[in-house]
Amino acid sequence: MPDLLPDEFRFAHEFAFFLHNRLVHILTRGEREDAYGVKITLRSKTKATEFTNLSGEHLWKWLKENGHDQSLRELAYKQVFAALLSDFSHFIFEALDCSRKGKLTVTYALLRKPLRDNLHYLEWLLVDPENFIDVFQGEVLPRMDLQRAKALVEKSVARVPNHEMFDPEVIYRLRFESGHVGLDGICDQALHLVTHRSDIATEVGNFNFVFSNTEDNLNQWRHIYFTVPYLLDYTVDLCEVLIASVMGQVLSDYPEIALRRFIGLIVWSQDLATQPTEVVQALPQPRIQEMPLVCSKCSKPIEPQLEDLRRFFIAEYIKCPHCRRRLRLSDLSQ
Repeated sequence: MPDLLPDEFRFAHEFAFFLHNRLVHILTRGEREDAYGVKITLRSKTKATEFTNLSGEHLWKWLKENGHDQSLRELAYKQVFAALLSDFSHFIFEALDCSRKGKLTVTYALLRKPLRDNLHYLEWLLVDPENFIDVFQGEVLPRMDLQRAKALVEKSVARVPNHEMFDPEVIYRLRFESGHVGLDGICDQALHLVTHRSDIATEVGNFNFVFSNTEDNLNQWRHIYFTVPYLLDYTVDLCEVLIASVMGQVLSDYPEIALRRFIGLIVWSQDLATQPTEVVQALPQPRIQEMPLVCSKCSKPIEPQLEDLRRFFIAEYIKCPHCRRRLRLSDLSQ
């Protein structure tokens, strides 16, 4: 299908896809390093042979029956993280691809689960992994409680590396509230032709989304790209912490990726600054002035303009205005 995305949302879309790709990289890096399994010492050759040939539910059952409770908890922690992240990434990819094609009803229908549910359990896994594993292994996970969800958001934001960039109140509102800011109501409308809740009630003589005109579509795109990149950036920060816990070390390319993410966040937020909507007013606004860069070649400060940063994010290099050298992300320090 043709690309129907208006140019005004192009950078936000590319930034969102970059963040999606980082999540996929986090997931696959763990797979390449065989980080989602467990290693145990077995003195019996028979037991060792049994263990080597097991996978899935049979492995979990074997660990439990043979007294390897701690290894089972470690396995649950690692595999739940990988499974939730994989599922999250699949939904986000399809949502963004549908957005590019103008399939906005499908986009909103796909966004609800990863940003509301998957992210909630990833936050729980980060904030209180022992409690999560206890509940996960002992009972069907309870129905989501919004007060608990809000508390988890606050605690999770406090634990991510770039916590100063994320407002827990805004993150909660974007995911769990309806109205003009949150995704919850509009995602429900995308899933149901008729909604009766007072804040998202279908108008008389209408179906949700079915009769959307050009202006409606522009507003729907605007809401997607004013909210989703920010939530994805937060998800990446959270998953960087989780994969470091799973692998026992921070990913080696984290500094460069964190810098590129910050550049993307600045450009994205500056693009939003021209749209004084309620969503934009609720979002933190990182400024170019908050990003002092120093050239590693001549040690002089670089003060980029917005379009410099836009090109830097896309092409992954910038020219030092002093020594005129072409600098990549790894050549810069903050």
